[in-house]
Amino acid sequence: MKTMSVAVILVISTLHVSVSTATHFRGGTVSWKHLSSQGNTHQIEVNYRLGWRRRGWTSVVCDDAAISSQVELYAQGSWTISANYSTINDTSGSKSLPTAIKCTTYDTFENWAYGYNSFAVEVQASGPFYVSYKGATWISGLYGGAGLHWAVPSLVDLAARSDTGNPNNPPRTFSPPVVRLLQGCSSTIKIQSVDGDGDRVTCRYAGSNNTFINDECAGVCNVRYPHFTLDEEE
Repeated sequence: MKTMSVAVILVISTLHVSVSTATHFRGGTVSWKHLSSQGNTHQIEVNYRLGWRRRGWTSVVCDDAAISSQVELYAQGSWTISANYSTINDTSGSKSLPTAIKCTTYDTFENWAYGYNSFAVEVQASGPFYVSYKGATWISGLYGGAGLHWAVPSLVDLAARSDTGNPNNPPRTFSPPVVRLLQGCSSTIKIQSVDGDGDRVTCRYAGSNNTFINDECAGVCNVRYPHFTLDEEE
């Protein structure tokens, strides 16, 4: 009998309330997809999208030329994988994982840039385990968490599903880098998502005491807005 599973998207809560001139991280998303398996050894591709303060902390910035050439920019932070792993096609033994992005859009007035990248790793575990992007620091001007560390994780579970016999396909989200709202007006922000297995997708706030990892959101774990409500089912 085929069963319908529930996929969960973590919501890392931040709100920018003024133009930033200090620190540099503006948020992002991390996802993964299964490439191949042999026994308990699996190859996965990790995909990430990150936003940064565009200028003022690095000599090379996102502009039309950088978008055209797809040069890699803003190499900051580091990756943590809570499983034994090795990088694909890397014989140096350094296990170096990329953190830079290939920028896709930017705003010179609001001083932000946004882009993507990916890498492949080989893991010796079926999971569940976390792939997490960590570093410092969040931009200033946030409602809470400004100047503190970030953590952007994705939960990986490569065990075979009972309904398909294959590893799970995780949900993916597609959100713009900046959402503008009218002050004093009620607004609804729709978190767009898609799931390759057709699972129902729900959301929850990231937390600091999850079963598999004790830090899903670093410096912004306890940020909650007095006028903000998260509909976890919609």
